[in-house]
Amino acid sequence: DGVVAVGAADLIVAADRGRDTLALYRWDVTRRAPGELVAAHPQVDLRGGLLYDWRRNRIVGVTYDGMKPGTAWFDDEWARLQAAVDGALPDRMNLLSRGTEASRVLVFSYSDTDPGSYHLLDPVARKLEFVAAAHREIRPGAMPARQPLRYRARDGLEIPAYLTLPKGREARNLPLVVYVHGGPWVRGASWRWRDEAAYFASLGYAVLEPEFRGSTGFGRKHFEAGWKQWGL
Repeated sequence: DGVVAVGAADLIVAADRGRDTLALYRWDVTRRAPGELVAAHPQVDLRGGLLYDWRRNRIVGVTYDGMKPGTAWFDDEWARLQAAVDGALPDRMNLLSRGTEASRVLVFSYSDTDPGSYHLLDPVARKLEFVAAAHREIRPGAMPARQPLRYRARDGLEIPAYLTLPKGREARNLPLVVYVHGGPWVRGASWRWRDEAAYFASLGYAVLEPEFRGSTGFGRKHFEAGWKQWGL
């Protein structure tokens, strides 16, 4: 278990009691135990990612880092803003934020081929204005896609992974780079542009990034499956 957020009246904790993945709960002070479920994901841990509306002084949503990331809103206004931005910037992860007095919403938008860019949304005028790119030298149209997938190991355990293939080439008989993350007890990769994978793919390699057993973020079973198995 772990504390992830403290509000004016609420204590939010991450716990996996009775489930495989960490979920977010309101702490029941009387029972001294996790109480009401705030958010959960069936495949990945929720350790934090809570989104706070400082104008209304309450939690309005949560981000999650699944094989593809996303945002779940508990608030209708924010959900409508997200839908509007996603419609204007499709097939991307669009992160929304706003200060206490701001009339505009800051949007950071990225994908597996684009390192990201900043935009300003005027909800009243329904206008989305480009501000700046995180890496202007990267041309998203020339970047290879990173495909999230799951494959079965010899014992049947599903291993999450990302596969990057050379752009514009048939995916047959390609040399393969298996990109193994450090740790081993960390989350290795996420769905976003990655320079190393794009570089190897530009040289003609297929790149596989496995979230091997022992990797964190995919629940207790996947984490504990790495105990005494490292190197086998």
